[in-house]
Amino acid sequence: MRLWFDVQALQGPFFERGIQRYVRAVATELERRGAPIEAFGTNPSQREPYPQHGAVATSRLLRSATAAALRAAALHDDLVYLCGSGFEGFRPIQNLWPNHTVIPEVPAAVIVYDTIPFRRPDEFQATRERRSFYAARRLLLEQADRFLAISASAGRELAEDFGVDPARIAVIGCGVDTRFRPPADLDAARAELVETIPDAQRPYLLYVGGFQPQKNVEGLLDAYARLPGAVRAEHRLLVGGSVPAELRARWHDRCDRLGISERVTFTGLVDDDTLVRLYQCARLLVFPSLHEGFGLPVAEAAACGAPAISSNTSSLPEVIGWEPSTFDPHSPDEIAAAIERALTDPGFDARLRAECAAAAGRHTWGNVVDRLLDELAPLATLPRGRPADRRIAVIGDESDSVAEAARARRRLDASAVVDAFAGDGSIGGELIVHPRLSWERTAEPTLYDEVVTVQSG
Repeated sequence: MRLWFDVQALQGPFFERGIQRYVRAVATELERRGAPIEAFGTNPSQREPYPQHGAVATSRLLRSATAAALRAAALHDDLVYLCGSGFEGFRPIQNLWPNHTVIPEVPAAVIVYDTIPFRRPDEFQATRERRSFYAARRLLLEQADRFLAISASAGRELAEDFGVDPARIAVIGCGVDTRFRPPADLDAARAELVETIPDAQRPYLLYVGGFQPQKNVEGLLDAYARLPGAVRAEHRLLVGGSVPAELRARWHDRCDRLGISERVTFTGLVDDDTLVRLYQCARLLVFPSLHEGFGLPVAEAAACGAPAISSNTSSLPEVIGWEPSTFDPHSPDEIAAAIERALTDPGFDARLRAECAAAAGRHTWGNVVDRLLDELAPLATLPRGRPADRRIAVIGDESDSVAEAARARRRLDASAVVDAFAGDGSIGGELIVHPRLSWERTAEPTLYDEVVTVQSG
């Protein structure tokens, strides 16, 4: 098997979110072990991967997904195309999954993180534009030969929401980077952390993650306010993550109304080293999300030696795998009771730490990539379809000269699809014609096998 791994998720506006970290980690592990990678494919219309993606950003395997590169890769009879993320927002949409416009004969797989936009349409598909966005990407997603879900919950949701045959879905899990580990010296780790976040000096509860409504940060604030005063006095609440200014102001107002403003710290976005220290020094991670594809912060905290409790919804019970470590996220009283028990019951605390340590040993990128390669290998033997026709673009200002050149290219390459881009778009006949101004706006040049420019005069 030769693998073309589409890593264009690393070219988007974010580098700290879960999907980007997942794609980066899988690519890093594949390259580290010398897996049969043809390329880490990037979107030719987007910027290069962020430097924060480490070795992947400068890997010798990075290759722009142009028509020429994809056709050359497809010469391998055992090529498999793996899409790292099927819901990126890049335009034109042909760039999102170019193998189906250039090399449709190659078997394709896609990593599936969740179906939250379809389960929570009021939040994610509130406008016609967003509905169109997700509908188009769903059509692409459904063309995959194999679906690799990051949790059993995500796999079930895919089958239920998209009608995908469960036999086409495999669970490959999620891993934790090796930098997430218990500190060699807890006191030294805390001293280092306090230099960046002074409020981490005393014991603290920790939440890190996103700010979307399903993350349920408001529920956590309500629960923290319901803890006994003595428990709050001994434990601050640190809320980590990048939060828009308007939402942060609302959260500050909520804290004022709840009477907890002096006990809550919003850290903002922190770098990776600080994030590790936050986990290592936390008395307890509390993750109250309503819906997750996996719940990576829970696994990362466990890997750093911190006890962690989470919601009993979607994929979250799979992370630690111990039912008493979960709570109903819709009930602030139940969240508060779970927090209080973890902080005040020594027997429960000891068992929770043991279960978290065991879970940390299961969630490794080595295990994820083992499953991924096992699931993809059979695709390399699937019957291959007919390669897509070559596409040629002929561009110019004068309609007559463009038409003449386009018909000449058609005669020279009878199997090709020739698109003409004329000044006024008025060419008729057997050619596919577009207005000249649409070139590079709605037509992606890199997905043409050949581009011919017609000089006027």
